[in-house]
Amino acid sequence: MTISTLTMLLLTGVIAASTVIYTFYSIRLWKATRLSADISRYTLFLNFIFELDRQVQLAKVAQRPDALFLEQFEKVMVEQGLQSILRGVDLRENAELAELLARLDGMLRTSNLNPADVSWLNSLLQKGIKGR
Repeated sequence: MTISTLTMLLLTGVIAASTVIYTFYSIRLWKATRLSADISRYTLFLNFIFELDRQVQLAKVAQRPDALFLEQFEKVMVEQGLQSILRGVDLRENAELAELLARLDGMLRTSNLNPADVSWLNSLLQKGIKGR
């Protein structure tokens, strides 16, 4: 083997190692970017819900005819948003959330409220009951 062959072999090895390192860090960056986008979507959703609630309150105070519709729409959006956010949550791996849902269920029942009557909360509590 000549020196040029060894040099080419060494440079090829360096390029291969660089490619592996670049791929590893690119995947980590992609995951971080995806998580950042999820956080942005959740923040946008919460801002939307807060603004919708403000509009509901203004409509109630003004006794506008759309107040009931806005309130029902808000409940549907909260329920849908909670289901979407918690879709990938495994309560067997998140004991704190499972405990919180159990406490919330107990608080409702202690107050003589049926969790099934609170539509947006019912789906969340059902997930908690199924996850145990």
